[in-house]
Amino acid sequence: MNTAYSYTLFVFSTILLVTAFNRVNRLYREQIIILLIFSLLVWIGNVAYVLGWTPARMNLTPVMFAISSLLLAWGLFRYHLLDIAPIAREQVIDNITFGIIVLDTRHRIVDINRPAETYFTRSPAELIGRSLPELGRRMPQVTEYIDATEPVRFETAITVRDETYIVDVHFEPLRNEAQRLLGRLVILRDVTEYRQIEQELQNVTV
Repeated sequence: MNTAYSYTLFVFSTILLVTAFNRVNRLYREQIIILLIFSLLVWIGNVAYVLGWTPARMNLTPVMFAISSLLLAWGLFRYHLLDIAPIAREQVIDNITFGIIVLDTRHRIVDINRPAETYFTRSPAELIGRSLPELGRRMPQVTEYIDATEPVRFETAITVRDETYIVDVHFEPLRNEAQRLLGRLVILRDVTEYRQIEQELQNVTV
């Protein structure tokens, strides 16, 4: 039973890796190849042992695991395997000046950067997984367009802790190659200072 379960997981994980291979760029393809070779070496050793193809019924699984681990270690140092995306997320997404919120198809927050957190009174841990309409009661226009299937852009006022921001809001649907809706990207730009300057210029002109 455990063997069948393990083999089923292996097959599904291999399918996922092969599917991803056709969708990513060259750098990530090389990383996927390393992961596939790592998995295949381990499972070849295990299958050979289970089927009795090894001399003296020797279990080659630990041996193949050790060999493939060397390959994986090389991949970690050669391609910075598994850490390129997190570094980009930390250094780029969190340090840009405008807010970004990623929603799934049920309008739940699946990612949010630091500038976007300004418009909420909760910590990031409390925001992830929560519904934006539920959290965005102070921003009715944002929730009004949350079901938009086409790009939408508008300005709205958002008040947080007695401070009001004028925010340029951009909704962008996220779709896969088959144009299936996967969620929405919400971009929030604080334009309060610009609008204040415009108002001051208008007052001077008048």
